[in-house]
Amino acid sequence: MNRLTIAAAALLAAASLGAPWSPVSAEAPSLASAPPCAFGFDATAVPGDPNAATVRVNFAVPLPGGTVTAYGASTRWSGTVDRFASVKHEDTTEYSVVVRADAPIEAVAYQPPNGSCIARAGVSPRSGYNGADVERPSIALADPQPLEPISCARRYAAAVTLHGAEPVAPMAAIQQRIGGIVNVAVTLDDRGRPKSAAVLHSPSRFLNEPSIEAAMQSDFSPQIFRCLTVPSVYVFAVAYIP
Repeated sequence: MNRLTIAAAALLAAASLGAPWSPVSAEAPSLASAPPCAFGFDATAVPGDPNAATVRVNFAVPLPGGTVTAYGASTRWSGTVDRFASVKHEDTTEYSVVVRADAPIEAVAYQPPNGSCIARAGVSPRSGYNGADVERPSIALADPQPLEPISCARRYAAAVTLHGAEPVAPMAAIQQRIGGIVNVAVTLDDRGRPKSAAVLHSPSRFLNEPSIEAAMQSDFSPQIFRCLTVPSVYVFAVAYIP
């Protein structure tokens, strides 16, 4: 059990060192004040259609709807999601929908029906997604609102692990030859500093505490959204090899 690897996957959008986040006319007040959502979220390009993006939410319970806001170079649009396509995974379900605007979409934000949090992601190439293809409903976004122009080297970037701390496997796990991957949701502030962590999936309770400790002791870069660093939730994955 001494051999282990530390992997990490982005949960929400984001990354880089910069000034603390503020709305700058980028989001409605309800979005700007909401904390980051503790579930998987990403947006990928639709080949041949820059005005569309596929939005994916990975969650453990059904999502009846929510609000999607898409961001272009100078405009944002919004709409209510009333239907999703769904694909069941081991511990979660991937809910997805295609959103369309009247100009190219650079990024997307999603807020669940209860409005308790917000997930953000820059639109990434379709090649970066390896999940199943399904028939997805299409949502036409409306209510265009102007955005202040932005200029920076990185308009959008996902949070990444700069240095992953190595967990210490407990003796009980070593003796029982327990292995597998523990996924930890780490809440990062706008500087990429871990503020809290919770286990999303684990093969054994013996591995939970050392995985959380490793996540909290690791170094991350924050999410970047419209040139500003923002709080986010990141999935830190620790693989234990018996």
